[in-house]
Amino acid sequence: MRLVELQVAGFRAFGQKQAFDLDAGVVIVNGVNGQGKTSFFDALLWGLSGLVPRISLDADALLSKFSDTGQIEVTIRFQDSRGAKFLVRRSFDGQQQRVRLESEQEASRDSDAEAKLQNLLWPSAKTNADPKRAVAEALTRTVYLQQDVLREFLTRDDDKSRFSCIADLIGVAQVSDLREQLDRARTAWSTITNQRTAELEERENKLASLRNDLQRTEGSQLQMVDTATWDAWWSNASKWISGLAPPSPAQANDTALLDRAIRALQSQASNLLRQRDLISSLKVEVDRHAATTIGADLSGLRANLTRAQQQVQGLREQLTKERANEVALQRARAEAVQLQGKVALFASLALQLLADRCPVCSQTYDIESTKARLEALSKTPPSAEMPGTELSTKSLDIQLQKAEEAAAMAEARLRESELSNQQHERWLATLRSQLAQLGIEVGEDLPQTLSESSARLQREVSVVQQLIKDGEHVALALLRLADQSKVKDLQAQIANIEQETAATKSDLEVRRNTWDLATNILEALRKSEDDVVQLQLEEVNPLLQRIYSRIDPNPVFRTVSLVSAFLKGRGHLNPQVMDSATNARSNSPEQVLSSSQVNALALSLFVALNLGLPKLPLNALLMDDPLQSLDEISLLGVADLLRRAKPTRQLIISTHDERFVGLLQRKLRSTQSDERVLTITLSGWSRRGPNVEISVARPDLQPMRIAV
Repeated sequence: MRLVELQVAGFRAFGQKQAFDLDAGVVIVNGVNGQGKTSFFDALLWGLSGLVPRISLDADALLSKFSDTGQIEVTIRFQDSRGAKFLVRRSFDGQQQRVRLESEQEASRDSDAEAKLQNLLWPSAKTNADPKRAVAEALTRTVYLQQDVLREFLTRDDDKSRFSCIADLIGVAQVSDLREQLDRARTAWSTITNQRTAELEERENKLASLRNDLQRTEGSQLQMVDTATWDAWWSNASKWISGLAPPSPAQANDTALLDRAIRALQSQASNLLRQRDLISSLKVEVDRHAATTIGADLSGLRANLTRAQQQVQGLREQLTKERANEVALQRARAEAVQLQGKVALFASLALQLLADRCPVCSQTYDIESTKARLEALSKTPPSAEMPGTELSTKSLDIQLQKAEEAAAMAEARLRESELSNQQHERWLATLRSQLAQLGIEVGEDLPQTLSESSARLQREVSVVQQLIKDGEHVALALLRLADQSKVKDLQAQIANIEQETAATKSDLEVRRNTWDLATNILEALRKSEDDVVQLQLEEVNPLLQRIYSRIDPNPVFRTVSLVSAFLKGRGHLNPQVMDSATNARSNSPEQVLSSSQVNALALSLFVALNLGLPKLPLNALLMDDPLQSLDEISLLGVADLLRRAKPTRQLIISTHDERFVGLLQRKLRSTQSDERVLTITLSGWSRRGPNVEISVARPDLQPMRIAV
């Protein structure tokens, strides 16, 4: 397939419609960064595959913000090696992607057009779960070298992904798919086989159990149940249970009736045991209460409490009177002290006014004796000593405290006795209720009555337990009798399971043989897949070495190859660089090469796959600014590499470097009149898109001359 024309509108950097003539052996796209070179190549990828995985799987991300129609439309014209012409027009209206494919004979749309386009470009895509992505990956792995994913195959992909990629590119993807499908089928087959094996084991276990049952049944001694034994047991059992009429041993349901009767007797025995245990616990309580005083004399306690309370009341009244007398005496004492103070004051005043005559009556008096008397009165301190009752009130306080303590103790003894009597009455009421439920009357000698009742219940328990034991013997005899009727049924079941087991074993043998056959086929498919990949690598590796040598990015690691291996059922592929002089090698080139050297190796590998694989989606080599990731040393090597690829590939190369443009124009110049070399210059980008200028180089028809 050869590209002839590209028309693009509303796609990424191209807001308005632009047309590009691609009908040439060499197309050089020139422009500084940001003018739309990468959008030019992405438009080719999207138009042919419907995807640009590097950016997004959603076409919304590709729609130009300045599209005048709000849509994407990409039209590509191309032709095959026989000259048949095709046109593919892919569009996106913001919601739905549409595609139309036209040939000289017919036109198709949407899914039909997509399928026919994929068949034209990459037929193996139709076996892929995502055909559009398969076409896009085939283009980006072998035809379109994207600037920003140049190293992806070497550094980001793992060894299994690289092997799968090469297998897809050389056409063994169907073998890989077949192998994976067969492997999944084998796994499912193995799962079912394991289930059948588990079923067989379960059948064999059941068969062994049935054989043991049969052996036990056939070996048991038949013991008949006579009528007398049967009737006697039912007669005794009917005393304890009701509602079941004794059946005859010949009846079919006698075993079920006997089982119900035994369960009823077991329930009755449990009930009797509970009654016996309850009576035993009651006897213990009765014996314990018999040791305590029942019905204490509360009248004497109440009389003692009354006397103590009366004594407390009398002492309180007496103490109140004494305290009133004490207050009166204290008041009189205070008045006497106040009077003495006044007398001393008046005596002091009189001493100050003392003269020959009395200042009041003007009579003469004995001055010395009066003065002595007044001085004595003025100097006499007030006396508070008066007869009191402090000792008597203290004594009454002590007596009252003791009386109150005695009254409190009398009240506590009374309350304790009342509570004890109440508890005893409640216990007696509970005891009477429990005894009434057991059918026992409270008599004078209650402990003796309880002992006799406990002994009676124990005898009844023994009788019922013996009936249960006898009934179980009868039931066992009946079961053995019934077992004899099961012998034929067991024999039939054993024969049926033996037949199923034999069939399952035969089926498992066939399934194991089939599993072994599938394993052998898988191993053969793995080997053939590895052999085909290895065979193709034997053709690609020499070409890769020659291309890498022309670029010659590293002075030491000059040998390069792709090494494949099949490990644990999966193919692995690693790029290997080696120093031939020391035999030093590495399967991780990024660890021993610089970033630019890794890019040169990635470029060499891409071109080797483009030139060395038997089939490509397009017979072209599209390179988006390869020098963007390389240093200047590699420039001549890349130009020489493209010159050697020119005879067999349509070359579409973009670059931002004017020197590289000149070098390509010289190296890739046309030497025949029917050859075209186009230069597309992108510049002055605006919202409408870049300005596009297309020039055609004149062919150089002069033969090469060697200067002497």
